[in-house]
Amino acid sequence: MRFTLADLDLYWVGTDDTTPTGCTLAYGYDPLGNRRLFLWRGDQPSDDTFLGSVLTKEQGPSTAYGPGGGYVGSGMSGDLLDRLANA
Repeated sequence: MRFTLADLDLYWVGTDDTTPTGCTLAYGYDPLGNRRLFLWRGDQPSDDTFLGSVLTKEQGPSTAYGPGGGYVGSGMSGDLLDRLANA
């Protein structure tokens, strides 16, 4: 599933110690109401620079998906963000 900014309900945008170099993060909800951590190349979100998202769950490992919805892997969010940034 490809997300556009207009479809997202974001409640935080910025960087932290898990952010890959040259990227921006955002926490929010996808159009289906799932909580996700989104990743973009550059210093602000843009539909053209979307790198993917991590589906965050209450229990169990997180799961990452690339911009076209392709499965990237599951595990800890920081590792998944690195995979998305370098895919």
